[in-house]
Amino acid sequence: MIAEQITDIEKRKKISNLLIEIEPDNILFREKQVEEINESFDRFNSGDIPKNLFIHGVPGSGKTTSIRIIKEKRQNNWVYISGEQCNTAHGVLRGITDLTFNTRERLLSEAIIKFTKNPLGIIIDELNKMKRVEELRWLFNDLNTLYRETKKKIPIIVITNKTALETERFIPKDALDTLQLNKIEFPSYDAIEITGILEDRLKLIKEKYNLEINIPGGFLNLLSSLITKDYDGSLRTAFYVLSESIRSNEFTRENIEKILKKIQGEEFDQCFSNLPPQEKKFLASLICISNGENKPVYISNIIEFIPNLFPQRISQIINNLEAQGYIRKEIPEMKGRGRHRYIKFTREDIFQKINKLTEDILPLN
Repeated sequence: MIAEQITDIEKRKKISNLLIEIEPDNILFREKQVEEINESFDRFNSGDIPKNLFIHGVPGSGKTTSIRIIKEKRQNNWVYISGEQCNTAHGVLRGITDLTFNTRERLLSEAIIKFTKNPLGIIIDELNKMKRVEELRWLFNDLNTLYRETKKKIPIIVITNKTALETERFIPKDALDTLQLNKIEFPSYDAIEITGILEDRLKLIKEKYNLEINIPGGFLNLLSSLITKDYDGSLRTAFYVLSESIRSNEFTRENIEKILKKIQGEEFDQCFSNLPPQEKKFLASLICISNGENKPVYISNIIEFIPNLFPQRISQIINNLEAQGYIRKEIPEMKGRGRHRYIKFTREDIFQKINKLTEDILPLN
């Protein structure tokens, strides 16, 4: 039990930290998804042929938390790796095998030997953080080989913030046919669900740590509605905003909006900074071609503007940037104009941010 003789500032700081750090025993409003995941874990633990899972949904929808809670309740026969730390096919193989060979081929052959002798379930989280589309294809080719060569005894669970459709089109068909991934969607939370989860977490902190704070009536409902409206119902974001509000003792709409704006800017800047230099320069090139305006840019014009890059490489870059949500390909309705396909930024606000971030970046030409 935490001592009661603490200042109000200390109490708010402790509650603020616990909101982010505390691990619940279960996750609310995800009973169906948890049941399906449990089935794969149970089948593997009992020696039956397990189901491979493709878990997808928006950020903060409970995917990783659900997996972590389920995994911690079982025997330690699952290996977990995240695309945040290992964003290449080679890096993922090194992570799941705990080996350090320099080539994917050697790692894969050793992984087959290791997993055949000692079958382990494989969980690959944040698949959307893979460095580029080619790495995603190579990874699934490797998983396909590993799964076949171990006689389909190891379950594979992949988790991504993208939709199934956005990811599947970059996965080799042979891998999809072999792995037979069962899709489990984690939809966005609605406002009522977010409010219920926040209230439950505050109740847990009170029961476990004897810490309680007075939150103005209606604030949690307001926070939940804004998160649902402007931030895809992200529970992670809701906890962060509540934590910051408690820390600063500011429970106003203006403060919520200020925190959300800060989060959005920081996340976008971080994602952009992680792009390879050539992809940053490609985005700068798009803005240069369009004379600084948010308008369609034809593929043929891009090829003319960047003669030093092969069209195949340009196509790879476009696929990578499209997979990450910066741009999208469009095809004119008129037939017979395939070479005049164009791309454009997905939204006006994304164009404005990219325009600002590429001010000092030279285009590819």
